[in-house]
Amino acid sequence: TDTPYLSTGTDRHSRMSTFIEGSIRKEAVNANEWDYGASLRMFTSGNYAGNFNFSATAGKEISKTLGRFIAGVNQQLGSASFSLTDYNNLHVNRSFSFGNESITTLSAGIESAKLKMGIGGRNHLIANYIFLNKKGLPDQYNQAFSVPQLWVRKIFRVGSFYLDNELVYQTTTSGTPVNLPALMGRHQLSFEKPLFGSALRLATGVECRYNSAYAPAGYSAIYNRFSYQDTVTVNNTPEMCVFVNFKVKRFRAFIMYDNLQQRFAKNAVLFTGSPVVNRTDGNAIIPVYAAPNSILRFGFSWAMNN
Repeated sequence: TDTPYLSTGTDRHSRMSTFIEGSIRKEAVNANEWDYGASLRMFTSGNYAGNFNFSATAGKEISKTLGRFIAGVNQQLGSASFSLTDYNNLHVNRSFSFGNESITTLSAGIESAKLKMGIGGRNHLIANYIFLNKKGLPDQYNQAFSVPQLWVRKIFRVGSFYLDNELVYQTTTSGTPVNLPALMGRHQLSFEKPLFGSALRLATGVECRYNSAYAPAGYSAIYNRFSYQDTVTVNNTPEMCVFVNFKVKRFRAFIMYDNLQQRFAKNAVLFTGSPVVNRTDGNAIIPVYAAPNSILRFGFSWAMNN
């Protein structure tokens, strides 16, 4: 609903909710035993009464070679956030009403420290998905759809050199207002070795992250938020960083040069809107959402005991 144009005045909302939460955890005493845990948070009153988040996991060590098996389930039921149901300024007041959004996640995987390898998968079942449509307005997709994901990780070691590889494959139901890259990858090549009689532990290397082509979300600079679009597909430049980590007793520090690709690639990752005509030369300009610039980061932690 809309209020008359150029209406003025003061509008104040007060929202308060209460919730209860609890958790249970059982550790495995012996190697052949199962460990499990569960947690629940439920809103009992207020605007978000009935919303809840439930999660449970169970795991067991299969063998020293195969490693540990873990499975889990997560169930979320939530109403739309206030930012999606109410929009107010001096000129217009818009409100939207949606049903509760449900997200069910099932996951399972095996990780082996001896083999330096892990593999697993998860599936997200989403119903009453709440999103911003192509016009940038809040909307709801009433049909249930799933987002299955498969992942694998493997670390190769040759002497003091490590190559850490991780791949994720995912897809979604055709026709849904969700666009995802089918393939994502992360690879890290590092040199790790204790020096000076193990007084200094050093790790240095380079990391690369990338994904396959897909239609990313559009971005509105006016409303400062993303929305669904399916007309433009982009190929993102792989993101790269170089790092140095070291540890001396209880002192840890790192130096990282992040977003190295910005030194030689275009500083843009997302299509943000329809092409516009440049009034100066008449050429079309496609708005883009800028990626973070190259940045040098550093930090340290020092645990001191008295």
